[in-house]
Amino acid sequence: MKLLISEHKIKGCCKRIAREISQTYRTSKNEINGVVLIGIANGVLPFLVDMSREIAADVPVEIDLVHCSSYTGMFKKGKVKFSKLPSTDLTNKLVIIVDDIVDSGDTMTAVSHKLLKFKPKAIQTCCLLKRKSCKSYLHYLGRVVDDGLWVIGYGLDDDGLKRNMKQIYIKQ
Repeated sequence: MKLLISEHKIKGCCKRIAREISQTYRTSKNEINGVVLIGIANGVLPFLVDMSREIAADVPVEIDLVHCSSYTGMFKKGKVKFSKLPSTDLTNKLVIIVDDIVDSGDTMTAVSHKLLKFKPKAIQTCCLLKRKSCKSYLHYLGRVVDDGLWVIGYGLDDDGLKRNMKQIYIKQ
């Protein structure tokens, strides 16, 4: 394994994104009933927790999860399948979908479409990592990574393992 992103740089991304989310809320708080961070489980958990702790204390934040997947191991299956939807009331709230990595944007798009039925005021997207070739727009982004890299650690898995590492590595 080769180190790609240090713990210090990950923390910096979390703080920057949290500041941006806090500012977004402050500029539209009269129009929305709070912020709901919807994490795409399981890989997002370390990023979701660390980033959410950095959001300003005056921002009313709820956290929920969706469980869905389009992968089996390292191989993309195609259609996104959901096994859990949020239980939080999203009506008239700013919903921010949070993921660990966006490869093609298909999962983020599928989750966005699925959450529309919950009648949020707005849906935004947030991701720690995005593939260079991915054309999807993200409202909040940590870093861009090269397409050919298999990255692990800090929630990103190697067939379910290695999520507990504090840094992000390239699997070689």
